[in-house]
This record gives sequence, structure tokens and C-alpha cells, in this order.
Amino acid sequence: MTPATLTTADFLVAYPEFDNADATMVAAKVAQANRHTDADEFDTSTTGVGNDAAAAYAAWLLALSPFGQQAEMKAEVYRAVYDDLVAGLSVTPILVEDA
Repeated sequence: MTPATLTTADFLVAYPEFDNADATMVAAKVAQANRHTDADEFDTSTTGVGNDAAAAYAAWLLALSPFGQQAEMKAEVYRAVYDDLVAGLSVTPILVEDA
């Protein structure tokens, strides 16, 4: 597995609604999303979809966090974006949840 390579800066460009979130928390969720998004399965070399999927996954994780809940973010919206990206793949990536 090759992790995605999404940066925190690129994440915040894609999802500016998280600009006010704690920077350490955002960086941690982006790193978590990168670990769980297999760039090989998303073929990032030609499509860049791996980083899009990592960004959507990180947004979903943040929306589920206390910050997201307090801000009344709709976690299901971010998960739907991720699921739509996965649906476009010829294979289904395995999403490994943190224990």
C-alpha cells in the first residue's frame, strides 16, 4: 500500500470550512486519511483522485470530531463524497479503521 500524499494546505484549499479548526487536529486527520487511502488503488499518478479521496475522508473525520459536531457539520455529506470517488474505481479499496 502506498499512502496518499495530501498536504494540510491542499486540504484547506479543498475544504476551507475547516480553516477555523485547530491546526494540529486538522494535520492529524489529514495524516490519518493519507494512511487509509491507498494511492495505488486510486491511481494518483494519472487522476489525482487519491488525494481527493483522502481530503474527503479527512473532512469526514473532522466532521465527526467534537469540532465538527459543535459546528453542526454534516458528516454524511463528506462520507458521500468519499463513497462517490470509491464508486468510480474498478476495484474497491479496503478502508482500514483505526483501532
